[in-house]
This record gives sequence, C-alpha cells and structure tokens, in this order.
Amino acid sequence: EKGAKTYKMRVTSPTASSVSWMSCLHGVPPENHGNKENIDVECGIPYPMNSKYPSVLRVVKEARPDNEVACLYAWIGINGIVEDGAGIYKQKLGDAAIVEFLEGGYLKEKKPTLTYLHINLPDAIGHHKGHRTPEYYEAIETVDGYLGRIYDAYTAAGMIEDTLFIVTSDHGGVCYTTKDGTVKGTHGGLHPDEKYTLFAVTGKNVTNTEILDMNIRDTAAVVLHALGVKQPETYTARVPSGIFADVTACPRFEYHDIDLPRYNIPMPKP
Repeated sequence: EKGAKTYKMRVTSPTASSVSWMSCLHGVPPENHGNKENIDVECGIPYPMNSKYPSVLRVVKEARPDNEVACLYAWIGINGIVEDGAGIYKQKLGDAAIVEFLEGGYLKEKKPTLTYLHINLPDAIGHHKGHRTPEYYEAIETVDGYLGRIYDAYTAAGMIEDTLFIVTSDHGGVCYTTKDGTVKGTHGGLHPDEKYTLFAVTGKNVTNTEILDMNIRDTAAVVLHALGVKQPETYTARVPSGIFADVTACPRFEYHDIDLPRYNIPMPKP
C-alpha cells in the first residue's frame, strides 16, 4: 500500500534458485557470476573471495566494517552464494526459526545494517504440490504471516523508520501432472509464470508506484543506493526509475562474450 512494486521483475535464465539469487545478491547476470545451475552451491562450494563480483552483503560489510551484516537462510544453497570470510554473520535456520531468531533479541542487540532472509516454504510446496494450487496459496499465506512478524520485530527494535523493507523471489513456477495423476511443480524454463516474479519495497523516500522495468540483479543496486554505498564498477545492476523520486534509471552496461567457468572470471570491460 505504501511502497513501490512490480509483478514483472525479470529473473535469470535458467530460472533456477542459485542462479537467480546469485544475480540478485551479486548485481550481475549468470554470464558474469559464473553460476549456471544449482549443483555448485548445493555441493557446498563457497563463492570465491577473489571474485570481481562481490555480494551486496560483502560490499556493505567492507564499506562499514564495524556494522553488522547478516544472512539467515533456510536453503543450504544460499551458503554458497554469500562469501565466507567476509565478516558476514551467516546461519542456516528453518523458516519459522528465522522469524523466532529475529524476534528473540538479535535485532535489538546487533542492529544489523543489512539483513538477507531466505524463506524456503513456497518453493518447497511449489515442487511437491504444484504452483497456483490450494496448498501453494496456503504456503504464501503462512509466509505472509512470517513477514508480518518480521516487520513487527523491526518495529519493536526501533528500526523500522530507517529500514528499507524488500520482499522478492528468485523465480516463479508452473505445474505438471505425473503419470499417476499427481500434480507437481517445476521451474527452470522460460514460461512467463517462471521468469517474472514479485519485487516490492517500502521505506523512507520510497514512492508509491508501479515499477515498469526491473531485472532481479537491480535488487543489489537498490540496496546500495539506499545505504549510500558505492556500487562496484563490475556490477551491471541499476536503480530502476520510480522507486525513489530523485532517481531515473541510467543506461545499463552489458558485458559481452563472457561465458567462463566459475572461479576463472577476469575483470570484464563494458
């Protein structure tokens, strides 16, 4: 009701979790960050500290080393997307446990400058019960309750007035029916229900508008702009027009002819 939003944020191709979350947090497409499928992060391979494409959490932590930066996640793959050794507080918890952790005093004690929270329930239910099914909408309702509690925890910690609150997703999904008639869900393709998803943001200086042109990598640019932290020159993320009244999207730099294995990514030229 108060913020900027779009239901047409374009995610990566393939529409896979690690690929899209990597772009979301590292400000570049898969051709740059080098992750093309989930297997890298699910095997526990950490994202390299010498990459030219640091996560937005690392960028903020290095800009403000005395400030708390946190990554709380329910899916193990996130551990391989956010760097180890960067001073970021990382912990794997269940969906409900993430909410309880924030309610339990962490916010009041640490006052984190940036917190990334990964909740897994909609994706899990989407795979097992299908997308746009009654079970899927029930999962969305449960997560909506979690978001309310998280918002209240920030309010109780005295932080909500100065917090940019973002809700987004790594991909959508489609249904299929197995040979025995069971409805399941999947993603990874280019169906509109897979490649477009929600981005919603509210907070100080955010306009009440529909965002017209946004890519998932732009999430990183929005975060850095709000915190007043300089964006890495290697990012191709940009702040979309309309989120902040004083910002009009700049032309996007694109890197070409970059299709290299992970861990062997040189400094590109735009």
